[in-house]
Amino acid sequence: MKIFLTPIIVSLIFITSSFGQERDDSHDIIITVEGWTEEEAYLGYYVGKKTYIADTAKVTNGRVIFEGDEDLDPGMYFLYTPNGVFVEFLVNEDSFSMRSEIGDLVGKMEVLGSTENRLFFDLQRKMAPLTTRAKSIREELEGLSGADSLRKAQELSSINEQVTALRRREKDTHSDTYYSQFLNLILRPEVDISRIYSDDYTIRQREIEKYKLNFWNGTDFENRGIYRNPVFENKLNEYLEDLYGSNSDSIIQGIKKIFANPMDKEVFRYIVMTLTNKYAQTKTKGLDAVYVYMVDTFYKSGQAYWIDESTLTKMVENSDRLKQN
Repeated sequence: MKIFLTPIIVSLIFITSSFGQERDDSHDIIITVEGWTEEEAYLGYYVGKKTYIADTAKVTNGRVIFEGDEDLDPGMYFLYTPNGVFVEFLVNEDSFSMRSEIGDLVGKMEVLGSTENRLFFDLQRKMAPLTTRAKSIREELEGLSGADSLRKAQELSSINEQVTALRRREKDTHSDTYYSQFLNLILRPEVDISRIYSDDYTIRQREIEKYKLNFWNGTDFENRGIYRNPVFENKLNEYLEDLYGSNSDSIIQGIKKIFANPMDKEVFRYIVMTLTNKYAQTKTKGLDAVYVYMVDTFYKSGQAYWIDESTLTKMVENSDRLKQN
Protein backbone atom coordinates (compact mmCIF):
# COMPACT_ATOMS: atom_id res chain seq x y z
CA MET A 1 0.00 0.00 0.00
CA LYS A 2 1.16 3.49 -0.79
CA ILE A 3 0.50 6.17 1.82
CA PHE A 4 1.79 9.55 0.72
CA LEU A 5 2.41 12.67 2.76
CA THR A 6 -0.07 15.34 1.74
CA PRO A 7 1.75 17.71 -0.63
CA ILE A 8 2.02 21.41 0.14
CA ILE A 9 -0.43 23.27 -2.07
CA VAL A 10 0.89 26.67 -3.04
CA SER A 11 -1.83 27.68 -5.52
CA LEU A 12 -3.87 30.74 -4.59
CA ILE A 13 -7.34 29.82 -3.34
CA PHE A 14 -10.13 32.09 -2.12
CA ILE A 15 -12.75 30.55 0.15
CA THR A 16 -16.13 32.24 0.39
CA SER A 17 -19.29 32.04 2.50
CA SER A 18 -20.63 29.77 5.21
CA PHE A 19 -21.25 26.08 4.77
CA GLY A 20 -24.94 25.26 4.52
CA GLN A 21 -26.11 28.87 4.18
CA GLU A 22 -29.24 29.55 2.08
CA ARG A 23 -28.53 30.54 -1.52
CA ASP A 24 -30.47 33.03 -3.68
CA ASP A 25 -31.14 32.43 -7.38
CA SER A 26 -28.53 34.99 -8.49
CA HIS A 27 -24.84 35.70 -8.20
CA ASP A 28 -22.77 38.84 -7.76
CA ILE A 29 -19.00 38.42 -7.46
CA ILE A 30 -16.79 41.52 -7.45
CA ILE A 31 -13.00 41.27 -7.67
CA THR A 32 -10.74 44.35 -7.67
CA VAL A 33 -6.99 44.17 -8.17
CA GLU A 34 -4.88 47.31 -8.06
CA GLY A 35 -2.34 47.33 -10.87
CA TRP A 36 -4.47 45.35 -13.31
CA THR A 37 -4.17 46.30 -16.97
CA GLU A 38 -6.68 43.65 -18.05
CA GLU A 39 -9.62 44.39 -20.36
CA GLU A 40 -11.50 41.11 -19.99
CA ALA A 41 -11.74 38.30 -17.45
CA TYR A 42 -13.33 34.86 -17.34
CA LEU A 43 -15.08 33.05 -14.51
CA GLY A 44 -14.34 29.34 -14.72
CA TYR A 45 -15.16 26.27 -12.69
CA TYR A 46 -14.10 22.67 -12.18
CA VAL A 47 -15.95 19.40 -12.58
CA GLY A 48 -13.36 16.98 -11.32
CA LYS A 49 -10.12 17.94 -13.06
CA LYS A 50 -11.87 19.36 -16.12
CA THR A 51 -12.36 23.10 -16.43
CA TYR A 52 -15.22 25.07 -17.99
CA ILE A 53 -16.02 28.74 -18.53
CA ALA A 54 -19.13 30.01 -16.72
CA ASP A 55 -19.01 33.72 -17.56
CA THR A 56 -17.05 36.52 -19.25
CA ALA A 57 -16.92 40.14 -18.08
CA LYS A 58 -15.14 43.40 -18.88
CA VAL A 59 -12.51 44.75 -16.49
CA THR A 60 -12.91 48.46 -15.68
CA ASN A 61 -10.24 50.26 -13.66
CA GLY A 62 -9.00 46.96 -12.25
CA ARG A 63 -12.50 45.84 -11.25
CA VAL A 64 -14.52 42.96 -12.64
CA ILE A 65 -18.09 41.98 -11.77
CA PHE A 66 -19.54 38.57 -12.52
CA GLU A 67 -23.30 38.68 -12.08
CA GLY A 68 -26.36 36.79 -13.24
CA ASP A 69 -29.90 35.72 -12.44
CA GLU A 70 -28.99 32.15 -11.53
CA ASP A 71 -27.14 30.82 -8.52
CA LEU A 72 -23.75 29.15 -8.85
CA ASP A 73 -23.28 25.54 -7.85
CA PRO A 74 -20.88 25.28 -4.91
CA GLY A 75 -17.30 24.30 -5.66
CA MET A 76 -13.95 25.62 -6.83
CA TYR A 77 -14.03 28.43 -9.38
CA PHE A 78 -11.26 30.49 -10.92
CA LEU A 79 -10.62 33.91 -12.39
CA TYR A 80 -8.63 33.83 -15.61
CA THR A 81 -7.42 36.65 -17.86
CA PRO A 82 -5.77 36.57 -21.32
CA ASN A 83 -2.58 38.04 -19.79
CA GLY A 84 -2.10 35.01 -17.55
CA VAL A 85 -3.70 36.03 -14.26
CA PHE A 86 -5.13 32.86 -12.71
CA VAL A 87 -6.82 32.84 -9.32
CA GLU A 88 -8.80 29.98 -7.78
CA PHE A 89 -11.57 30.37 -5.21
CA LEU A 90 -14.35 28.32 -3.66
CA VAL A 91 -17.96 29.44 -3.97
CA ASN A 92 -20.76 28.53 -1.61
CA GLU A 93 -22.33 32.00 -1.39
CA ASP A 94 -23.19 33.96 -4.49
CA SER A 95 -22.53 37.51 -3.28
CA PHE A 96 -19.10 38.66 -2.07
CA SER A 97 -16.21 40.91 -2.98
CA MET A 98 -12.42 40.79 -2.76
CA ARG A 99 -9.73 43.42 -3.20
CA SER A 100 -5.96 43.00 -3.55
CA GLU A 101 -2.82 44.21 -5.36
CA ILE A 102 -1.23 42.57 -8.38
CA GLY A 103 2.17 42.23 -6.71
CA ASP A 104 1.01 40.49 -3.53
CA LEU A 105 -2.42 38.95 -4.03
CA VAL A 106 -2.46 36.88 -0.82
CA GLY A 107 -0.65 39.28 1.48
CA LYS A 108 -2.74 42.30 0.49
CA MET A 109 -6.07 40.55 0.17
CA GLU A 110 -9.08 42.23 1.75
CA VAL A 111 -12.37 40.34 1.87
CA LEU A 112 -15.86 41.68 2.39
CA GLY A 113 -18.69 39.41 3.50
CA SER A 114 -16.78 36.19 4.03
CA THR A 115 -15.46 34.96 7.36
CA GLU A 116 -14.24 31.82 5.60
CA ASN A 117 -11.99 33.85 3.31
CA ARG A 118 -10.44 35.50 6.32
CA LEU A 119 -9.77 32.08 7.84
CA PHE A 120 -8.26 30.74 4.65
CA PHE A 121 -5.96 33.71 4.00
CA ASP A 122 -4.82 33.61 7.61
CA LEU A 123 -3.86 29.99 6.97
CA GLN A 124 -2.04 30.94 3.76
CA ARG A 125 -0.01 33.55 5.60
CA LYS A 126 0.90 31.06 8.33
CA MET A 127 1.95 28.56 5.68
CA ALA A 128 3.95 31.01 3.55
CA PRO A 129 7.32 30.61 5.37
CA LEU A 130 6.90 26.82 5.27
CA THR A 131 6.07 26.68 1.56
CA THR A 132 8.99 28.99 0.75
CA ARG A 133 11.39 26.81 2.73
CA ALA A 134 9.99 23.64 1.17
CA LYS A 135 10.59 25.02 -2.33
CA SER A 136 14.17 25.88 -1.40
CA ILE A 137 14.81 22.38 -0.01
CA ARG A 138 13.48 20.72 -3.17
CA GLU A 139 15.90 22.78 -5.23
CA GLU A 140 18.78 21.89 -2.91
CA LEU A 141 17.93 18.17 -3.06
CA GLU A 142 18.61 18.07 -6.80
CA GLY A 143 22.34 18.48 -6.18
CA LEU A 144 22.69 16.32 -3.07
CA SER A 145 23.21 12.66 -2.28
CA GLY A 146 23.97 10.41 0.67
CA ALA A 147 23.69 11.80 4.20
CA ASP A 148 23.12 15.39 3.03
CA SER A 149 20.21 14.27 0.87
CA LEU A 150 18.70 12.27 3.74
CA ARG A 151 18.98 15.23 6.11
CA LYS A 152 17.21 17.58 3.67
CA ALA A 153 14.53 14.97 2.95
CA GLN A 154 13.86 14.69 6.68
CA GLU A 155 13.55 18.47 6.95
CA LEU A 156 11.10 18.48 4.04
CA SER A 157 9.09 15.73 5.72
CA SER A 158 8.97 17.81 8.90
CA ILE A 159 7.61 20.79 6.96
CA ASN A 160 4.93 18.62 5.39
CA GLU A 161 3.93 17.46 8.85
CA GLN A 162 3.69 21.05 10.09
CA VAL A 163 1.51 22.04 7.13
CA THR A 164 -0.73 19.03 7.70
CA ALA A 165 -1.02 19.89 11.40
CA LEU A 166 -2.05 23.45 10.55
CA ARG A 167 -4.72 22.25 8.14
CA ARG A 168 -6.00 19.62 10.54
CA ARG A 169 -6.26 22.15 13.37
CA GLU A 170 -8.16 24.57 11.12
CA LYS A 171 -10.48 21.82 9.91
CA ASP A 172 -11.31 20.73 13.45
CA THR A 173 -11.65 24.27 14.83
CA HIS A 174 -14.06 25.39 12.10
CA SER A 175 -15.81 22.08 11.54
CA ASP A 176 -19.17 23.65 10.66
CA THR A 177 -17.79 25.54 7.66
CA TYR A 178 -17.37 24.88 3.95
CA TYR A 179 -13.74 25.83 4.45
CA SER A 180 -13.40 22.81 6.73
CA GLN A 181 -14.99 20.53 4.12
CA PHE A 182 -12.43 21.60 1.53
CA LEU A 183 -9.49 21.09 3.90
CA ASN A 184 -10.85 17.65 4.71
CA LEU A 185 -10.55 16.65 1.04
CA ILE A 186 -6.85 17.57 1.10
CA LEU A 187 -6.13 15.77 4.37
CA ARG A 188 -5.73 12.04 4.94
CA PRO A 189 -6.38 9.89 8.03
CA GLU A 190 -3.56 9.81 10.54
CA VAL A 191 -1.57 6.57 10.63
CA ASP A 192 0.80 4.95 13.09
CA ILE A 193 3.96 4.63 10.97
CA SER A 194 5.47 2.08 13.34
CA ARG A 195 2.46 -0.19 12.76
CA ILE A 196 2.48 0.33 8.98
CA TYR A 197 6.09 -0.87 8.81
CA SER A 198 5.81 -3.49 11.55
CA ASP A 199 7.37 -6.89 10.96
CA ASP A 200 4.10 -8.39 12.13
CA TYR A 201 1.81 -8.87 9.10
CA THR A 202 -1.35 -8.82 11.24
CA ILE A 203 -0.42 -5.47 12.81
CA ARG A 204 0.31 -3.98 9.37
CA GLN A 205 -3.00 -5.17 7.95
CA ARG A 206 -4.99 -3.84 10.90
CA GLU A 207 -3.47 -0.39 10.46
CA ILE A 208 -4.18 -0.47 6.73
CA GLU A 209 -7.79 -1.51 7.31
CA LYS A 210 -8.16 1.28 9.87
CA TYR A 211 -6.81 3.76 7.30
CA LYS A 212 -9.31 2.51 4.70
CA LEU A 213 -12.17 2.71 7.18
CA ASN A 214 -11.36 6.32 8.10
CA PHE A 215 -10.43 7.52 4.60
CA TRP A 216 -13.71 9.34 3.92
CA ASN A 217 -14.36 10.50 7.49
CA GLY A 218 -15.83 13.99 7.49
CA THR A 219 -16.67 13.96 3.77
CA ASP A 220 -20.19 15.18 3.13
CA PHE A 221 -21.34 13.30 0.01
CA GLU A 222 -24.65 15.18 0.21
CA ASN A 223 -22.81 18.43 -0.61
CA ARG A 224 -22.33 18.61 -4.39
CA GLY A 225 -19.46 21.04 -3.95
CA ILE A 226 -17.18 18.15 -3.01
CA TYR A 227 -16.62 17.03 -6.61
CA ARG A 228 -16.51 20.45 -8.25
CA ASN A 229 -12.77 20.82 -7.65
CA PRO A 230 -9.66 18.89 -8.80
CA VAL A 231 -8.91 17.60 -5.29
CA PHE A 232 -11.81 15.16 -4.94
CA GLU A 233 -10.94 13.15 -8.05
CA ASN A 234 -7.36 12.71 -6.80
CA LYS A 235 -8.71 11.43 -3.49
CA LEU A 236 -11.12 9.06 -5.24
CA ASN A 237 -8.36 7.60 -7.42
CA GLU A 238 -5.97 7.30 -4.48
CA TYR A 239 -8.60 5.45 -2.46
CA LEU A 240 -9.21 2.80 -5.12
CA GLU A 241 -5.76 2.50 -6.70
CA ASP A 242 -3.53 2.74 -3.64
CA LEU A 243 -5.74 1.05 -1.07
CA TYR A 244 -7.48 -1.63 -3.15
CA GLY A 245 -4.77 -2.40 -5.68
CA SER A 246 -5.42 -4.04 -9.06
CA ASN A 247 -7.79 -6.82 -7.99
CA SER A 248 -11.29 -6.30 -9.38
CA ASP A 249 -13.09 -7.94 -6.44
CA SER A 250 -11.18 -5.74 -4.00
CA ILE A 251 -11.88 -2.57 -5.98
CA ILE A 252 -15.58 -3.41 -6.16
CA GLN A 253 -15.65 -3.73 -2.37
CA GLY A 254 -14.09 -0.25 -2.14
CA ILE A 255 -16.70 1.14 -4.52
CA LYS A 256 -19.52 -0.39 -2.48
CA LYS A 257 -18.20 1.38 0.62
CA ILE A 258 -18.27 4.74 -1.17
CA PHE A 259 -21.90 4.30 -2.24
CA ALA A 260 -22.91 3.24 1.26
CA ASN A 261 -22.81 6.97 2.12
CA PRO A 262 -25.93 9.18 1.81
CA MET A 263 -25.34 11.09 -1.42
CA ASP A 264 -26.60 14.09 -3.37
CA LYS A 265 -27.93 12.97 -6.76
CA GLU A 266 -25.37 15.05 -8.69
CA VAL A 267 -22.51 13.67 -6.57
CA PHE A 268 -23.92 10.20 -7.27
CA ARG A 269 -24.01 10.93 -10.98
CA TYR A 270 -20.46 12.28 -11.04
CA ILE A 271 -18.96 9.32 -9.17
CA VAL A 272 -20.88 6.72 -11.21
CA MET A 273 -19.85 8.31 -14.51
CA THR A 274 -16.24 8.86 -13.43
CA LEU A 275 -15.72 5.28 -12.26
CA THR A 276 -17.58 3.76 -15.22
CA ASN A 277 -15.42 5.71 -17.68
CA LYS A 278 -12.28 4.95 -15.69
CA TYR A 279 -12.75 1.19 -15.84
CA ALA A 280 -14.16 1.19 -19.37
CA GLN A 281 -10.79 2.53 -20.49
CA THR A 282 -8.55 0.43 -18.25
CA LYS A 283 -5.72 -1.51 -19.84
CA THR A 284 -5.09 -3.58 -16.71
CA LYS A 285 -6.04 -7.22 -17.21
CA GLY A 286 -9.10 -8.26 -15.24
CA LEU A 287 -10.30 -4.77 -14.34
CA ASP A 288 -12.97 -4.78 -17.03
CA ALA A 289 -14.92 -6.71 -14.39
CA VAL A 290 -15.24 -3.43 -12.51
CA TYR A 291 -16.81 -1.84 -15.60
CA VAL A 292 -19.26 -4.77 -15.79
CA TYR A 293 -20.13 -4.25 -12.12
CA MET A 294 -20.79 -0.53 -12.67
CA VAL A 295 -23.07 -1.19 -15.67
CA ASP A 296 -24.98 -4.01 -13.97
CA THR A 297 -25.39 -2.14 -10.68
CA PHE A 298 -26.14 1.41 -11.75
CA TYR A 299 -27.19 1.38 -15.40
CA LYS A 300 -29.18 -1.82 -15.85
CA SER A 301 -31.01 -1.11 -12.61
CA GLY A 302 -32.25 2.25 -13.89
CA GLN A 303 -30.34 4.29 -11.28
CA ALA A 304 -28.42 6.16 -14.02
CA TYR A 305 -31.26 8.64 -14.56
CA TRP A 306 -29.20 10.77 -16.94
CA ILE A 307 -28.49 8.12 -19.60
CA ASP A 308 -30.43 7.94 -22.89
CA GLU A 309 -31.87 4.65 -24.18
CA SER A 310 -29.49 4.30 -27.13
CA THR A 311 -26.35 4.77 -25.00
CA LEU A 312 -27.71 2.44 -22.32
CA THR A 313 -28.31 -0.30 -24.89
CA LYS A 314 -24.73 -0.04 -26.17
CA MET A 315 -23.29 -0.12 -22.63
CA VAL A 316 -25.32 -3.19 -21.68
CA GLU A 317 -24.32 -4.99 -24.88
CA ASN A 318 -20.66 -4.18 -24.22
CA SER A 319 -20.94 -5.34 -20.61
CA ASP A 320 -22.64 -8.63 -21.62
CA ARG A 321 -19.95 -9.25 -24.24
CA LEU A 322 -17.20 -8.76 -21.63
CA LYS A 323 -18.91 -11.28 -19.34
CA GLN A 324 -18.70 -13.93 -22.03
CA ASN A 325 -14.96 -13.43 -22.66
